[in-house]
Amino acid sequence: MEKLGENKMYASETQNSEVKSEKNMELIEKLKIIICLHEKMRNSFFWTPPSNACGRRAYEERNSLETKFVFKGDTYEVIQKTECSCKNIYYSVKYKKNDEIIKADIRLIKKILKIISA
Repeated sequence: MEKLGENKMYASETQNSEVKSEKNMELIEKLKIIICLHEKMRNSFFWTPPSNACGRRAYEERNSLETKFVFKGDTYEVIQKTECSCKNIYYSVKYKKNDEIIKADIRLIKKILKIISA
C-alpha cells in the first residue's frame, strides 16, 4: 500500500514540475521578446521614421510592448514605448516592481532570464 501512495505522490510532483516548466518556458519567451525589442530599438533615435502619419502610428504600434510577469513573488511590468515624430523615433523603457517604478535597465531582465534558464 505504501508504494501505491508513493507513486501517487510522485505522479503529482511530476505534474506540478511539468506545469512549472511550462510556465518557465512562457516566461523565458516573454523575456526574450523584451530583450529582442530592446536590442532592436536602442539606437532608433538616428533612424528615419515613416513618411506619413498612418505609417508612423503603425510603426509605434508594432514596436511598443507592455509585459507583466511574476518572479519570486514580485510582479514586474516592463513598458517599452516607441514614439515617432516627423523627424525622429523615440524609444523609452519603464520598469515597475509591484506597481512602483524602479530605476533599472535591460540588465535586470537579462539577470532574471539567466536565473530562470539555469
